[in-house]
Amino acid sequence: MEWWQILLYVLSLLALVYIIAFFYSLESIITFRGKLKKRTIALSVLLSEKKDVLLSLHTMIENNGLNQDDAIRKSAAQVRWLKISKLKAKDIANVVFVLSDLQKRLVLFGNSHQLSDNMEFITFTDTLADLDANYRRTAAIFNSDVEGYEYWRKSPLFRFWFWIDGFRPMNRLP
Repeated sequence: MEWWQILLYVLSLLALVYIIAFFYSLESIITFRGKLKKRTIALSVLLSEKKDVLLSLHTMIENNGLNQDDAIRKSAAQVRWLKISKLKAKDIANVVFVLSDLQKRLVLFGNSHQLSDNMEFITFTDTLADLDANYRRTAAIFNSDVEGYEYWRKSPLFRFWFWIDGFRPMNRLP
């Protein structure tokens, strides 16, 4: 064999290894993107439930005849107009901020007006605590999937090809 034949043979083997590694990385990044879509749907469901509980708590406080601040009313109005049915990953942080703002205001208001003895208020706060724990657990899994996605997306040999294919950076959740 001549030297150029050996060189072509080695180059073709390297190209074959590169293509196999590319398709393995592509399969991995597609898997992580699919997991992230499923986690986003799960987070949408949790945040939708939290929205319903917060609005029910707000209604319960109003039905008890307690006068609320304008800040609580504005925050509740913001929560009413949130569209949580199909969230995108980039919108989750904003929705979480709006919901937690109303939650803090309502719980503080309820505790300052001795609603902590009311069984209905206790049920709502316990439900909110459970939803917060589920959110934290799901967000932690989402964030670990983001790390896996970013690992494969940033692989040095294929970063350009993945960018061309539309795999854009994703941010972690708060």
